[in-house]
Amino acid sequence: MVAVPFEMTAEFLLPFLFIFSVVFGVLSLTNVFKNKAVDAVIAFALASFAATNTLIVESVTEFLPMAVAFFIMVFFLAFLFKLFGIKPEKQTEMEGMVVGGGVLVLLLTLGYYVFDIYPVEFPIIGGGDNLIFFVGFLMIISIFWGTLKIGEQPRVTGSPK
Repeated sequence: MVAVPFEMTAEFLLPFLFIFSVVFGVLSLTNVFKNKAVDAVIAFALASFAATNTLIVESVTEFLPMAVAFFIMVFFLAFLFKLFGIKPEKQTEMEGMVVGGGVLVLLLTLGYYVFDIYPVEFPIIGGGDNLIFFVGFLMIISIFWGTLKIGEQPRVTGSPK
């Protein structure tokens, strides 16, 4: 058996597990491939490639403590909601778009703050200056998508009774 230093194992394993779990969770929720095994293979491949990239490993290790604190707060709130019997009600598509827009604005604010603290250049987005453009572009696409989804409601034909 080969002895591997703990730092090297943790340096690879933590980003790998984080990226694997996020990608697998997103693929499972969206149900794109309709097969959990395919979701797992894709998540494993992406996590393997990402965990070998030093820029991604550094970004994830810087971001991981904040993510853990966020998830602890979310799970604690979910626990409190379940404890007190608070159940979410069914949302309309317009309410979903408003919540999605609020989440995008929150992520934009958080991302701009993080880009100021840790100057990182990403291949598509670039730095923090292009982040506003990128999120604005995503918001415009989501508005068009939401408009198309609302416009696809079935029309009632025939004579009224």
